[in-house]
Amino acid sequence: MRTILYSLVIALFLPGFTSIAAAESGDDGMDHDKLHVAHGWARASLGQNPNSAAYVTIHNKAETGDRLLGVSCADAARCAVHNHVTVSDVTRMKAVESLDIAPGAHIEFKPGGYHIMMFDLAAPLVAGGETRITFSFETAGDMTATVPVLSMREAAERSRHSEHKKKHN
Repeated sequence: MRTILYSLVIALFLPGFTSIAAAESGDDGMDHDKLHVAHGWARASLGQNPNSAAYVTIHNKAETGDRLLGVSCADAARCAVHNHVTVSDVTRMKAVESLDIAPGAHIEFKPGGYHIMMFDLAAPLVAGGETRITFSFETAGDMTATVPVLSMREAAERSRHSEHKKKHN
């Protein structure tokens, strides 16, 4: 009986751990012949807050530009791409209608910059789980990526690591 119980616990939690490990090890992400979406993660929900945010890196491998027209998530009633904008020393989030991605460009969605807002979640996003985000591009069409949900601690570590890495590049 104990063996069955241990096996069940491992089966329930292992997928979450492997998703986090893949995201942290520089996962291969979702590939299209011209676009690559990788290094995705979503922030676990805070208490009863029905909203969350997700982050990815988009690389345009094509010789022509493309445009991100919108995003959606199966776990949220609506999603939008936002950016942080500072006006008169006040920083606010602002919705982005579309986002041009130049040939060869990398666009990193990260805390304090571009991010995907997920509104009216059907259920809280729980650390160790995952969520699916669909990106709608003007030329490449729709691409869906599965991203791990990170705890607040893991999210903070990911943000610090990203900033540290940026300073050394």
